Amino acid sequence: MDAHAAIQKRDTGIALSVDKANRDASGWSKRAYIALLRYLVKHKEPFLVESMREWAEQNNYIDAPENGRAWGSVVRHAVKQGVIGHAGYGLAKSSNLSPKVMWRRI
Repeated sequence: MDAHAAIQKRDTGIALSVDKANRDASGWSKRAYIALLRYLVKHKEPFLVESMREWAEQNNYIDAPENGRAWGSVVRHAVKQGVIGHAGYGLAKSSNLSPKVMWRRI
């Protein structure tokens, strides 16, 4: 698979999962974005999405979507808005310690 096909597959997966999350719980992506903003107020250090997601769900800011890929849409929106930026890579427990992008407040 070439890079272009992989990007299309990734983007399709993110779109399908966030659409499903919004169908299951109307306005899920908006509430998830607000939860991300709340996380950034309390956490100044770089973070993995899995850490922010766990915090938001444990503090009842948002329910877990059926597919965790729905968070990809929320993160992409935050990047577009200039809220967060890349901060290197960290090992993610949720994917067998595979390296994942770390994010930071801008």
